[in-house]
Amino acid sequence: MNVSAQLLVGADGGNSTVRKLLEIPQQVTEYGQTALVTTVHSALPHRNTAFERFTEFGPLALLPVAGKQSAVVWTRSHEQAETLLNANDREFLAELQDCFGYRLGELKLAAPRRAFPLSLIRAESMVSGRTVIIGNAVHQLHPVAGQGFNLGIRDVALLAEMLIEQRQHDAISAMPAC
Repeated sequence: MNVSAQLLVGADGGNSTVRKLLEIPQQVTEYGQTALVTTVHSALPHRNTAFERFTEFGPLALLPVAGKQSAVVWTRSHEQAETLLNANDREFLAELQDCFGYRLGELKLAAPRRAFPLSLIRAESMVSGRTVIIGNAVHQLHPVAGQGFNLGIRDVALLAEMLIEQRQHDAISAMPAC
């Protein structure tokens, strides 16, 4: 497949295909941790409040979704994550409830559990020709406090500003001389 465009924006995550196809070098630092992710349904409403607990094993975040559902991002060592991933639902929920507490009442699984090894990824460049990579494609961070999301929003805002400036520059350059 051939693609023709004035600008290609790669915002395709930490395992960016765009970055790989452009052969943009990257530095990777393994955190030695895995993020367990799932969705839970709570007995009590979350009132659109995000919760983050810092435990001896790593952070645990419950992020409001819809209704009484929250997304879970639970950071553990690779071995602990593997054990929790292979535990039955009752055992997993007991561990999660023990770690998070009962501020939202009893928790029930609303989605399958998945696991993602965590690493810091920093691409050596955001630009290659007429291609720009943004978000986790250029800098993937540990998911603590959603800083990767914040950086992704910053990247989008900066790219928009640059495109507006370029459009204004082109419009001025195209004006006939007096």
